Amino acid sequence: MLANPKELLKKAQRKKRAIGAFNVYNLETAKAIIQTAEVLKAPVIVETTPRAIEYAGLGYLARLIQEMAESVSVPVVLHLDHGLSIEMVERCLEAGYTSVMIDGSHLPFLENVALTRKVVEIASRKKVPVEGELGTLTEHLRFTNPEEVGEFVRRTQVDSLAVSIGSSHGHAPREKLNLELLEKIRSKTDVPLVLHGASGVSDEDLKGAIERGIVKINIDTQLREAFTDALVETFRYLQTKDPRDYLQKAEKAVAEVVEEKILLFGSMDV
Repeated sequence: MLANPKELLKKAQRKKRAIGAFNVYNLETAKAIIQTAEVLKAPVIVETTPRAIEYAGLGYLARLIQEMAESVSVPVVLHLDHGLSIEMVERCLEAGYTSVMIDGSHLPFLENVALTRKVVEIASRKKVPVEGELGTLTEHLRFTNPEEVGEFVRRTQVDSLAVSIGSSHGHAPREKLNLELLEKIRSKTDVPLVLHGASGVSDEDLKGAIERGIVKINIDTQLREAFTDALVETFRYLQTKDPRDYLQKAEKAVAEVVEEKILLFGSMDV
């Protein structure tokens, strides 16, 4: 069922669990994510980035996920990941998204506050929660400043906050989370905290982050790697020109990653 994540994230916070947020690009990745969540009886967040929307088409992608969500019994959140403009947020809200993120992390603090606050005002008209971000995960890594957290949350009224504590987008080797910094951030606010760029983070660090207040964890790169590796392996050994054969194997590979993460995050108990 299509769901609003606001209460789900609060419940995960109380139970010290995290809900997996998995990026989707096509039919196969959507099926792998949602059907695996149904088998494990775990809520799940299905995310689309601006690039995925550009690739697949907003209406097509939204209706595909919504249709699948209504065919299962577990809560499925349809989330805009790294929305970069008010226009994109408005388009996603119109398309029926149940959660949106506005990423103003690249802006100066006050401009980030102003942009995020405007999106919160717009999304609140449809009772859709908003995720904001402080700190960056790009090549110009900038950790979240704990001293800015309280003011940012108070002024923007965001429902959740993505923080930068050592992870990065992609699959960088030997990433190490600054869990001490996470504790300081947690002490400044009680809104649910989000970890982006988790594909290169160890299971041990992810468990430590969940224990210290992370309740939503984004997984993207590992899904793309699993999908691509399965295709390469299939073409190497399977003599077929039927997309149903090789895409099915790629879908299964993605499902295995999703299952592994859901079990690690403990979201079956949410």
